[in-house]
Amino acid sequence: MTRDLIRAGQILKIEVLDHVILGRATVERAKDYSSLRECGYFYSDH
Repeated sequence: MTRDLIRAGQILKIEVLDHVILGRATVERAKDYSSLRECGYFYSDH
């Protein structure tokens, strides 16, 4: 889904900066979200 979002953004000339997945914080995961940029799935061109 993220790849499709990025491709659609490229067609529309919109840069996708991050894909954030919302959830619930647990003992194993302190945050209530996951950022794919923080996980290393996005590469910075800047």
